Amino acid sequence: QDLVTRAKEDEWCCYIYGELDETSLYVMRRHGDLGMIYGESETTVNASRAYAEKHFEVVGQLLDKRPYLVGDQFGLADLFLMSCIDWANAYQVALPDSLHVYHAHIAERPTYMRAMKRNYPDLFGGN
Repeated sequence: QDLVTRAKEDEWCCYIYGELDETSLYVMRRHGDLGMIYGESETTVNASRAYAEKHFEVVGQLLDKRPYLVGDQFGLADLFLMSCIDWANAYQVALPDSLHVYHAHIAERPTYMRAMKRNYPDLFGGN
């Protein structure tokens, strides 16, 4: 990778981690599933869901025009985004159509299926 491509990848990784994972999806988990530790708050969960949906919409607009976040091949930022999309699907966060298409395309990768079978054997028939 050249330096510009690497910088773009880093930028996307930071955005995904900061805006989708840490600031929205994990806040939903913290005040929903982990409410017994952090305190339950439906208001916080709903605000975090709206925040996530706003940012997924931004990412979806970009991925409506290209197959991957950076360049023409799957990269680390795509891996981060897939994790967040899986999480968003589990939490019934509304996603734009382009992210459903993106997810379906990447979910066909053999390495994705191996990882899902290993991490979620009950859901994906792994061992």
